[in-house]
Amino acid sequence: DMSRNDQSITRRSLEPTVDSRKNAEPSGVIRFELGLDQNFETHRSEKVQIEGLPWNVYVKKSNLAPSFEYLSLFVTCNPNSSTMWSCRASIEIGIIKANGERYEKLIFSWNFNNKVDDVGFHAFLSWNFMMDPQKNFIRDGKVTIEARIFVEETTGVRTTVLLFRTTVWAP
Repeated sequence: DMSRNDQSITRRSLEPTVDSRKNAEPSGVIRFELGLDQNFETHRSEKVQIEGLPWNVYVKKSNLAPSFEYLSLFVTCNPNSSTMWSCRASIEIGIIKANGERYEKLIFSWNFNNKVDDVGFHAFLSWNFMMDPQKNFIRDGKVTIEARIFVEETTGVRTTVLLFRTTVWAP
């Protein structure tokens, strides 16, 4: 369920562990363009393998009250496994404006596991604000979403190492 713990996330949204990562490279990045039309409801990005786990971003148009529509963004780490696993990660999520500027970057740390595999914001950005042409979010009917994932620790996660055997023939 994508509605889990919205209030607690907001209160924990700026944790010092992420601020110290300003110059650190993320473990992985999920970035995609999303077409927005009048019929848009939901979209789930393609899964991206980061540190041996599949990650994606879930986007939704939420009606939190009549005539109050919002862009909702959630990050999911879900290996589809019933086994015990966990992953502590810091997440930066935001929108890349048409001019390349990063907007509304929200930063938070979260412990993902086999029971709680997603985290996000129902009211990430007002839909009308985002759709305003003067705000420069939309280009050619699309918005660019980006999540930068900094994996801090994993337990119970298997990684596959490929080994190649090469024979070199010398004359």
